[in-house]
Amino acid sequence: MRLGIISDTHGFLPDRVLDTFHSEGVDQILHAGDIGPLSILARLEACAPVTAVQGNCDFPSHLNLTERLKLEGVVIHLAHRPQVLERAMRSDQTPDTMLGIHGHLHIPSYTTQSKNRFILCPGSPTEPRNSSKPSIALVELQQGTIPSHEFITV
Repeated sequence: MRLGIISDTHGFLPDRVLDTFHSEGVDQILHAGDIGPLSILARLEACAPVTAVQGNCDFPSHLNLTERLKLEGVVIHLAHRPQVLERAMRSDQTPDTMLGIHGHLHIPSYTTQSKNRFILCPGSPTEPRNSSKPSIALVELQQGTIPSHEFITV
């Protein structure tokens, strides 16, 4: 399964993001908040099903602050703020491989917390920070593992 990961669009969705998600054949898109108008999610839905969370700039919003999914045997926690994500992952005692995804920082990163716990921030396709480039991420899931991830400059 191939995931498209995005965050911090802040009301603008570059066509290159949609082109990349289409060409990479993503099966699901996860948006880690600070979306802007919900029409952004509708545009992403044209590529693949979308799960999204509320960011600190998304108000009022019907979206949850966190989401928990299990895809291909990998438990995924999605939140906008890193601190909210850390709390959610700490409270989840599943022995399964776990991937935490957050936004808010606008800087792409992938860190290993332990043998089976990982944290990803896709950066931002519209407002990168600290000399990072506009970015999204792709993550491969396979039978309870995360065989690959990559950041795409958009």
